[in-house]
Amino acid sequence: MDVNFCKNWIGDGNLGENQYCRSCSSEPCKVLWRIVKEFSNSSNGSSIDLPKTKDFVLNPSQNEQMVYFHRSRTSTNIPLPKEDFLYFVKTGWSKMGSGNQRYSIEVAPTGTRKSPYVDSLFELIQSLPGGSDAIKAVKSIPKKN
Repeated sequence: MDVNFCKNWIGDGNLGENQYCRSCSSEPCKVLWRIVKEFSNSSNGSSIDLPKTKDFVLNPSQNEQMVYFHRSRTSTNIPLPKEDFLYFVKTGWSKMGSGNQRYSIEVAPTGTRKSPYVDSLFELIQSLPGGSDAIKAVKSIPKKN
């Protein structure tokens, strides 16, 4: 992961250090994540189909820092933490990586692959009222120097 992706980021790219977005007070990020959480809970507890994915849906979550993708074919729940989504918004990357790969810009903060479902969620959020503006606001936060 690129530890300079956001001026507010604190951490060195090691797992366990990569949850800073959960406690950051950046208003644009809080607004965007609130849209994601409200959307994930918008079907009265039911799943939301994710276009352009095979067999994946977005599930609501009581955890304020996480939403879940569910793959019904294998009955697998895949968490999407706040930091992975915001990193994807800022960089466009969400790949898996471990060891020395952790420092590649393409690797998500948790080191787990979130594509193609995070891509689909991103497109859905862009189409919601306020979603596109919230995404632009997050993207406008400068990188660290």
